[in-house]
Amino acid sequence: MEDKRLRVIKQGFAAQRILSSDCIPLETKIKLVKICILPSVTYGLELVKNKILGRLQTAIATIIRGILRTKLGGIATFLRELNIPPVTCIATKLRARLFKKAPLLKTWLQILMNGWCSCRKRTWLS
Repeated sequence: MEDKRLRVIKQGFAAQRILSSDCIPLETKIKLVKICILPSVTYGLELVKNKILGRLQTAIATIIRGILRTKLGGIATFLRELNIPPVTCIATKLRARLFKKAPLLKTWLQILMNGWCSCRKRTWLS
């Protein structure tokens, strides 16, 4: 899952010319992050270990710092003001959706949730 973090960083650097431009308003830059970068980060996030979520949050914070051109540490305040939820909240929402939907699916997730995952005390989700 380290490659997911690298993908976020690569997308941030690829969009750096746009995100650091003075000609583009801040609202447009934030929409670009929400529309292009966040969906690629959150894809498959319900299957990611909790340790990796912090690294993904750091990568997103680095991109936001680049947009705002600040090196201040209080990025959580900026994320709240820009209405960008933390990665852990997104992952929790997706996991809850998975637990609700998995018994109805006809995929390997149904087998995983009904059998193997329920009989173990500690799993990859914990």
